[in-house]
Amino acid sequence: MTVSPDGRHVYAASEGDDALGVFGRDAATGELTFVQAVNYGPGMPNLLDPHCVTISPDGAHVYVAAYYALVIFGRDAATGELAFVGSVRDGLAGVDGLYGACSVTVSPDGAHVYAAGENDDALAVFGPDGDTGEPTFVQVVTQDASARFCDS
Repeated sequence: MTVSPDGRHVYAASEGDDALGVFGRDAATGELTFVQAVNYGPGMPNLLDPHCVTISPDGAHVYVAAYYALVIFGRDAATGELAFVGSVRDGLAGVDGLYGACSVTVSPDGAHVYAAGENDDALAVFGPDGDTGEPTFVQVVTQDASARFCDS
């Protein structure tokens, strides 16, 4: 789960429900109000088993590490609502390292996105493509089984 940089919204990944929940946040009390649910299904095939969610430092994009993909949403700063931007999937278009994606983060300058794939024992590196937030695959860094990423 993550809180938007402006503190107005909370985003939570739900593995069991194959969903991403969006909540408004009252800064004074910390109370949450339901805003939106984005669910795996016909319009969102790569949101299977979402494990981790993070937001870009500028608050414009939300990134979700799902079972074999990185899913990207544009964020409406006023409402917190999300709009699907795109996704990249392990094994397609040269992308590697996302099998069992379990963690995702964005560099402080917003220039790169890093995702860990537990089943690949790898870190996948992406560079966002301009203002869209859709990532471009840069590289995969693999690790031997003695030092696994995302161990539970």
